[in-house]
Amino acid sequence: MLIKFLNRGSGSARQALIYLLQTNDHKGEVREEIKVLRGNPEFVTELADSLSFKNKYKSAVIAWHKDDNPTPKEIEELLNDFEAIAFAKLEANQYAYYAVWHGEKDGSGHIHIVSPCVELQSGKSLNIAPPGWEKTYNLIVDKHNMKNDWVSPTDIANRKLLSTGRIHTNTTNAEAKAMIHKVIEQGVKDGRFKNNTDVKTFLNTIGEVTREGKDYTSIKPNGFKKAIRMKGLIYGKNFDIKRITAELEGDRERKSSETVESRRKEVYEIQQRIDTALKKRGLYNNERYKERKPRAKGRSERVSKRNEQDNQATQSIEDNLTNNLNDDSNIDINSSSYKLDIHSTLHPSPNSRDNSRELQQKEHSKVKRWHDILLSPNTNAMERIKKIRKKRELEHDRIRKRIDATITDARRAVHRGAREKYKLIYKNFKDDRDYSSRDLERVQEKLSNNVEKYSEQKRRVRELSAGAEQSVRNFTNNAHDFKRKFEERRDNFERETDTKLAEFSNSINGQCEEVERGRSEFSREVSNELQHFIKRLEERARKVIVKIKELIAPEPTSSQPRGMSM
Repeated sequence: MLIKFLNRGSGSARQALIYLLQTNDHKGEVREEIKVLRGNPEFVTELADSLSFKNKYKSAVIAWHKDDNPTPKEIEELLNDFEAIAFAKLEANQYAYYAVWHGEKDGSGHIHIVSPCVELQSGKSLNIAPPGWEKTYNLIVDKHNMKNDWVSPTDIANRKLLSTGRIHTNTTNAEAKAMIHKVIEQGVKDGRFKNNTDVKTFLNTIGEVTREGKDYTSIKPNGFKKAIRMKGLIYGKNFDIKRITAELEGDRERKSSETVESRRKEVYEIQQRIDTALKKRGLYNNERYKERKPRAKGRSERVSKRNEQDNQATQSIEDNLTNNLNDDSNIDINSSSYKLDIHSTLHPSPNSRDNSRELQQKEHSKVKRWHDILLSPNTNAMERIKKIRKKRELEHDRIRKRIDATITDARRAVHRGAREKYKLIYKNFKDDRDYSSRDLERVQEKLSNNVEKYSEQKRRVRELSAGAEQSVRNFTNNAHDFKRKFEERRDNFERETDTKLAEFSNSINGQCEEVERGRSEFSREVSNELQHFIKRLEERARKVIVKIKELIAPEPTSSQPRGMSM
C-alpha cells in the first residue's frame, strides 16, 4: 500500500468528480466497482470551484497491491489516520473532503481523496500536503503495511528494476526507449551492467546524460531534440547488483525471523512518531485558524461615554453662567455674546471642558478684584460700591426673569428643532429602509433568477454530461464489438489460412513422394538397363576378343594336330 498526492488542483473540480464517478477509466476499460466511502462529493466540488485560489483542491491516491486484499475495517482505520494527519486538531465544521473507492479486475483497488484548499470558518487557505508531506504520510503507510502485512513499496523485492514509464506519442521516443530498455535488461542478465557506472558509461555512448535522480536517468540520444527519462531502479544513482542482492537476503532473513511481538512493537514505535507529527501539525493549525477575540469596547459604549462627558460639560457651563449673574456689568440679553453663551450652553462644543476652565479662571480674577476694592480705604469707592449693589439688586430679578424666559424659549426652540430634525431623520431612515427593502427585493429577485438560470444550466450540463457519457459508452461498446468481430474474422482467416496451408503442404508432400518414387523406379530401371547393356557389351567384347584371337592365331602345321594353338 502507498499514499501519493497528485500534481492536480488548479483545474476544474467538476471534471475531476466526473472522471472519478464514471464507469470507465482513462484507458476506456470498465471499472469493476465504484463506491463513495466518505464525504459529499457534490458539496466539495461546488466549494472547490467557488474558490479564487490558484490551487483550489488537493488530490491524493491510496493504492493497494493485488495481494493485499484490504477489509472494510482496515480501510476505515486507514482513512481515520489519513484524516487525523491531514486535518490535525481541526473540528468537523472546519474542513471537507470526499473519498471514492475504485475496484480493479485483478483484485487490487485504490481510493481517490479530494479536499478543497480552504478552512471553512476563517476562509483561509488550507494545504493538507505541504512541502515534505512524504515524511508524515509515509508513517501511516509503514504502520498499516506492517500491521496488516500488506506489500510495502519500500521493500527492495517489490521495486521495479525497469520501468517503461510514460510512452510518448512520438514514435521515435517510444522506439528509442524500448530499445534502450531491451539492451539494458539483456546487459543486466548477462552480467555486463553491474552498477550505475556501467549503465552510465553505456548511456554516454549513445547520447548525453542530462539529469540523474534516485530512480531515474534522463538521456538525450544523438539526433534527438529533447531528453527522454528512463525510470527504474537500474537507472538510479545507487544501483548496485551486489547491494541489491544483499538487501534481498537481509529482507528474507528479517521476515523469516520476524514475530508477532516484534511487529507489534514496531507498529507501536511508528504510532509514537505519528502522534508527535500530529501534535506539531495540530499546534500550527490551531495558531493559524484560531478565533479572534472581539474588541473590548463597541461603538455604542464609546458613543454613550462621549454623550455623558458632553452632559457634564453642559452642566458645568450652566452653573458658571448662573454665578456670573452677580457680575457688576450690565448684561444685554440681545447682544451677540450673550446669545453665543446661551447657544454654547444648550449646544456644547467638543472643547466644552476648555470653555469651563476659562470661565473658572475669569470668575477667580473677578472675585480677587472685588476683594481689593472692599479692602481699599477710599470712601468714593465705598459709595460707588453701594450704588452698584443697589443697581445690581434692582436689575437682578429683571435679568433673572429674562434669562429664565430666554432659556425656556431657547430650549423650546431646540426641542422643536430636535423634534423636526428627528422627524426628518426618521423620514429619511424610513425612505432609506423602504429603498433598501425594494433594493433587497430586486437583489433577491435577481438572485433567484440567477439561481434558476444556474440550476437550468446545471441541469443542461448534467444532461450534456450524461449524453456525453452515454455517447462514450456507446462508442466504447461499438469499439469493443468492432474489436471482437475483427478478432473473430482474424481468427477465422487464420484458421482458414492454416487449413489451406496444411492442405497445400500435404499435396506438395504427396507430389514430392510421387516424384521420389518415380525417381527411384527410374533409377532402378536405368541401373538395370545399364547392367544389361554392360553385360551385352561384355559378351560382345568377349566374342570380339575371341574372334580377334582366332584371326591372329597361325594356321596349324601338318605336324601339329588341328585344334592346338601355340
